[in-house]
Amino acid sequence: MQHLAWRKDVAHHLAEWVTLLGDVPRHRLTEADVLAARDRWRLRKLAPKTINHRCDTLRNLYHRLDGRQAKTPCDGLTPLRVPKTIIRRVEEQLILDVDRRL
Repeated sequence: MQHLAWRKDVAHHLAEWVTLLGDVPRHRLTEADVLAARDRWRLRKLAPKTINHRCDTLRNLYHRLDGRQAKTPCDGLTPLRVPKTIIRRVEEQLILDVDRRL
């Protein structure tokens, strides 16, 4: 059984594609359409990881509907670079204090 939050994410990502592209038939979407969508979302300051997830969701939709070997408008795209998360060290005592309070 798939996780409910994952399904909501997929539904949201697909809704964002529909909002942006309207009722353009799926077979007419091009790599240029996807690049334009990515640029638009970047201007809206969406995180690169979120944009990559949206593209992955679109790619997965094509594969789900047309088979794993199906061509998609996302095939030639390089994922956006996602900045590394800075590791913040936490003192052992803080961890123990939090654990004790739980």
